[in-house]
Amino acid sequence: MFNTFQHLFNGRLEQYLKNTALKNPQSLYEAESYMLQLGGKRIRPYLVYLGACAANGNQAYAMDAALCVEVFHNFSLIHDDWLDQSQLRRGQATVHNKWNAPQSILTGDVMFANSFALLQSYPDSICGALSKILSKTASEVCEGQQLDLDFEHTSQVTEADYLHMIRLKTAVLLGCSLQLGVITAGGKMELQHELYHFGVDTGIAFQILDDYLDAFAETTGPFGKTIGGDIIGGKKTLLWIYSNSKKEMPKLKLESHAPHFNSEKIKLHRAWYNETGATKHCLETVSKYHKQAQLRLQNLEMDAAVKNALNTLLLELEQRMV
Repeated sequence: MFNTFQHLFNGRLEQYLKNTALKNPQSLYEAESYMLQLGGKRIRPYLVYLGACAANGNQAYAMDAALCVEVFHNFSLIHDDWLDQSQLRRGQATVHNKWNAPQSILTGDVMFANSFALLQSYPDSICGALSKILSKTASEVCEGQQLDLDFEHTSQVTEADYLHMIRLKTAVLLGCSLQLGVITAGGKMELQHELYHFGVDTGIAFQILDDYLDAFAETTGPFGKTIGGDIIGGKKTLLWIYSNSKKEMPKLKLESHAPHFNSEKIKLHRAWYNETGATKHCLETVSKYHKQAQLRLQNLEMDAAVKNALNTLLLELEQRMV
């Protein structure tokens, strides 16, 4: 199924990029094309496609909604990278690093607008339903991002706080993607609801594992980001929260201006996470949400090939260890 999706989606993306290349000022749209062509796994547009398949809809008809969530997702990544001062995205320079901060803000802004514009190709009734859900999701993503920033300035962050934050920042967009696909196919509200929550459970597991990989991956590899960025940036991940509840973090002996400060900070945190059992707890929590998602999927009545594709995607996300 993924090959069919790739063919449909790449064709629509190519058309979009050709239209983007004709727009002015070119400096605004050049960065958008750069970001969209960095690749990635295209998980969110694939979920739109699978949502349409689950409701027995026309998959090609769902491609504008699929492109919408990919453009929206990449807008959020551009702003997220600037907020976190990340230097790499998918193994390449981030937009603010390749251009500058003002360019990254404007490019993200226009991509946000373009994501909603893509939904206008649908009839008013469908466009209205799609736009309502995307608008709600957009607000939630921003709320999650703000909570993530707020957590950097306090040590009073609980596991429940963290799970709420990543649900908003990451997971709701996966649920939204599936729901948008179902809507393009005229699917029932019950299917929208169940696939939405399957996507949210999957997204929570995905983000916890993403935070784990940020701390423990040895190279950027397929991960495509600066390893240890969350540790260096003082992010309150599940690893940090659990460890902090068990034992105070040992003090780093180096000064912040020392040449090896960041590498030593990463080593110290890794040892702390392992010693307190946070590493084990983190991976067990990933497994918990994967099982919840699998159970939701098992209870759904839909085409066996679509169910198998969703389950395969879930397992692939769980096996991202590098």
